[in-house]
Amino acid sequence: MTTLCRNVSRLVARHSFLTQSLRGMSSIREVQIPVPWGHIAGRESGPTDGRPLLMLHGWLDNCGTFDAVQQHLPQTYRCVNIDLPGHGLSSHMPVGSTYSLMQGVLFIRLVRDHFGWQRFSLMGHSMGSGMSMLYAATFPEDVESLTVLDLVKFLTRPVDQHPSITRDAVLAFGETERKLSAGSRPQYGYDELRRRLVEAVSDLDDAAADALLVRGARRDPETGLYEYTYDLRHRQRPLQPMDMVQWGAYARRLRCRLLLVLAESGGTWIGPEEEAAALDIYRGAVPELHVLRAPGGHHVHLTHPENVLPHINGFLRGEPTAAGSETATADAESSALRSGL
Repeated sequence: MTTLCRNVSRLVARHSFLTQSLRGMSSIREVQIPVPWGHIAGRESGPTDGRPLLMLHGWLDNCGTFDAVQQHLPQTYRCVNIDLPGHGLSSHMPVGSTYSLMQGVLFIRLVRDHFGWQRFSLMGHSMGSGMSMLYAATFPEDVESLTVLDLVKFLTRPVDQHPSITRDAVLAFGETERKLSAGSRPQYGYDELRRRLVEAVSDLDDAAADALLVRGARRDPETGLYEYTYDLRHRQRPLQPMDMVQWGAYARRLRCRLLLVLAESGGTWIGPEEEAAALDIYRGAVPELHVLRAPGGHHVHLTHPENVLPHINGFLRGEPTAAGSETATADAESSALRSGL
């Protein structure tokens, strides 16, 4: 871990927001939230009596994805930034369990109940955004605002594909359990581990990868090598996918303010027609919708936080022009539709 931290200090100098955030880490408090199978780990900042904001990272990431923004969010917020189960320093689910997007509703509820929150805001990136949307739709009375980073809607599948998806998931489950029971994972030198992550996630550079690997890697004291901390079962398909009709039934229940921050070079999971339909559903459901484009890739909030922070902070403060004027918002939506993102 000493090698990892040294690499973080050396490499983040190229990213001013990351550098400032690391200098301010003394104001970050590590948290552990007890859950029936272990604990959910995370980082907390801001006043304990502040407005609650729960932050959820994307697939195979961890709460380090928000290192560059957490220190710069409005000081009136109590920010709880968690490692989702099976990621970072959080406990893995019990043997024989599987992971799904819908479980995020349970994870969020457990955090909410632990802190005794009545009303709180959610911020999610990618997979964490999908989980946050599902929670805000399931418990609309709980959620004040929802900030979504680079996701219009999560991937859905036509119902005629569901049986084959379930079949593949069941077969993959058995193979993954065999790997887990073997009790060993590939190990690498730290530089090699980081190189593999940067190659796998095209918009990450070394500094951003280091921010994720602080919690996303562990060193074997016997070999001196590193391995990833995420649960291998996260690579499996869900047993039961969702189709667009089901997704729409949830999205129509949203009642919170909603900000969509779409990266110009971000994830391309849905086509323009599906995105247009999703935005129409949001417009008919939420009291306030902002959609904007930001230069950068899928992890723009980590690699170029200056491109998104002014919009996020304005939105969280409740400023009417947080995501631009009505004209600017409409232009951003049109740009998104033209891009097909």
